[in-house]
Parts: sequence; structure tokens; C-alpha cells
Amino acid sequence: MTTSNGLDTLTPHRVVLRRQGQAGDWVVGSTVVQSGNAGSFQLNDQWTAGVLLPQPLTVLTTNDTNFINLSGLSALSGTNPIDLRVVGFILVNPATNQPVMVARSVEQLNQ
Repeated sequence: MTTSNGLDTLTPHRVVLRRQGQAGDWVVGSTVVQSGNAGSFQLNDQWTAGVLLPQPLTVLTTNDTNFINLSGLSALSGTNPIDLRVVGFILVNPATNQPVMVARSVEQLNQ
């Protein structure tokens, strides 16, 4: 990181992707099922990274996403928030320039 004329510039030399876990409540009515378990939902992230990430955070799922204590993406429905833990990668959506989480697993907590 360098500062010149009061302007900070960060030049990355390496990027490392690691799965991370986030937890929070599923946003009621936010589930979009495209096909099978492929789709998305919104998460009100209540863990540490939630301070840095947009609220709510968009979570993308695929047909390879592992759902634990849930029958699949369509199980994220109803009128009450669902307490979740999501493990995956945080990436930037180039269309919106906003962070999104690509889920490897979605687990319902406190059932």
C-alpha cells in the first residue's frame, strides 16, 4: 500500500481464495429458484464480516451446493426468518460491483 498526495493505492501481489463461513437470518421472501438448487437468497449476516459486507448479502447456490438440515433451496420459504450458516467464497459480481457469496453449503441452525 502506498500513499501519494493523500491518495492510498493498494497493489495486490497475490489473491488467495478460501472458504469462509457466515451466519445470520434468511431474509423472508428472498429465495429465487432457477432450477433445482440453483438460485439465490438473501442473508442478514450477523458474523464479523457482516460489518464489511452489504446487508443483506446475496448468496448464490448451485445444484452442487450441500444443504444441511434443509431439503434444498426451496426449503427457504415461509414467513419467519431462518437461522443459517453458509460456507463458501465471497466474490464480486461484475454486473453490480457488489460482493456475493457462492455457497458450498447452507446449514439450518437451531431447528
